[in-house]
Amino acid sequence: AGLVVQVVQAESTTKVETTANGVWIDCGAVLSITPTFSSSKVYLSNSATGIVNATNNLSVAVRLLRNVNGGGWDIVISRARQAYVSSNLGGYAPLHYGIEYLDSPNTTLTVEYKIQLYVTEAGSNVRYNDVEGLVSPNTSKSTLIAQEIAQ
Repeated sequence: AGLVVQVVQAESTTKVETTANGVWIDCGAVLSITPTFSSSKVYLSNSATGIVNATNNLSVAVRLLRNVNGGGWDIVISRARQAYVSSNLGGYAPLHYGIEYLDSPNTTLTVEYKIQLYVTEAGSNVRYNDVEGLVSPNTSKSTLIAQEIAQ
């Protein structure tokens, strides 16, 4: 029963590619929103495409982080297994990355949000915001949207 006070959108066409495992990697745009009310909720929606070429069975995870007024990044939500990919794939396959979350930042200070990517197996090629080779022209774009909802 809330009212949408503001909507903020951040987009990125920056491609992220990794063959590393065990490291969280920043990807996509950083979104900033300054809530009007400290009691407001912030509904977040992230969408991006990518591709994967698995040399071993692997899992791909994504997470959403929050930074309030430059105080450091905190994990808001983590999707432990955004996708599972078998090494029997035999080439590149498309992936969709997405998170939806209703956050309670409890502040009227500037809040930043960002997405990070994690891969469980070294050697496999995982791309975020990049579908080169599957779609031409490669026009991938990631989007992060925040809606402040007054309570």
